[in-house]
Amino acid sequence: MGRIRVFALARALGVESAEIVKRCQRAGLNVQSHMALISAETAAIIRGWFAEAEDCASWAKRPKK
Repeated sequence: MGRIRVFALARALGVESAEIVKRCQRAGLNVQSHMALISAETAAIIRGWFAEAEDCASWAKRPKK
């Protein structure tokens, strides 16, 4: 696979690109803006971060019995 821009990944995940940039910077990844190109490996890591958050959100929204 090739490389992807941060804004395109954000659009695919349904999140703000600024959130991806902030998380990457906190993790020590060299991502400066929404136009930055990231590798497929980095994109997979980022998808994992947001998949975990989505799983937690869906767990919280489950109906209580």
